[in-house]
Amino acid sequence: MAVPMVKEKQVASILLENPYYGLRKPKAQLRSSLHHVSDLFVMGACLIMESQVLLKWAQKEGFGPLCCHGISMGGHMASLAASAWPGPIGLVPCLSWTSGSVTFCQGVMSKAINWKLLEEQFTKTREYKTDVWDLVDSPEFDAEKRYLNRHSKREDHSQPASPLTSSIPLLSHLARNTTVQAPNPEALHFMRGLMDECTHLGNYSTPVDTELVEIVLAEYDAYQPRQGVMPLQQLWPGARTRTIGEGHIRSYLLNQHVFRTAIYDVLERMVSKYPGDAV
Repeated sequence: MAVPMVKEKQVASILLENPYYGLRKPKAQLRSSLHHVSDLFVMGACLIMESQVLLKWAQKEGFGPLCCHGISMGGHMASLAASAWPGPIGLVPCLSWTSGSVTFCQGVMSKAINWKLLEEQFTKTREYKTDVWDLVDSPEFDAEKRYLNRHSKREDHSQPASPLTSSIPLLSHLARNTTVQAPNPEALHFMRGLMDECTHLGNYSTPVDTELVEIVLAEYDAYQPRQGVMPLQQLWPGARTRTIGEGHIRSYLLNQHVFRTAIYDVLERMVSKYPGDAV
């Protein structure tokens, strides 16, 4: 992405390597397989802080307009970075969505989760229920911390909502489509709530100018499903979207020109709307 953007539009890039990735990966960690759920939250917090430092440096050095961009989990991390920036900033999250909860509890990544271990830890450590759960909050909760499937395209109102399994048709999906034992409903509910608490963009500030947000989606994205969670356009009114008629992997491999075009369009809008920020 970075080299073509320099050649096509003279757009420079700062490449921030995620904590737990590349040279920042713990020695005992296999590739990108995190050891702990909490590692994901530490990663997000570090990236928010580090991105603010880099953006401030770029601004001080006279670079601009500035735009945050990433693909897949990188797109979500870019959204977190932009939400923390105190002024107008471009944002182009690609192949990402509102919360990491549906990624790990509903998408194909759910098959890679060691649900048995998480269930054992949840069952044995009573503090998860007595202390941690009281601190968990999700924009998707009702007053009793239930998921009511408000953002699913197909809802069945004939059955009362269960406080544990009412998020999305997750349990039956996992039971049908994976050889891994389907997770305990209570542990799954806790996992999704915890993921929403730390990754749901509704728990973070809205970017200062949502008209500078261009979301690039894959129409058939099994890695980053969009059902069962608040649409990002609803959370950030004014944000624009463009959709690639492919799945997650093919969109990444074959359609990076769409990502770059979205970045160029956002930068042009920034120059037009905030000419003082352009070099």
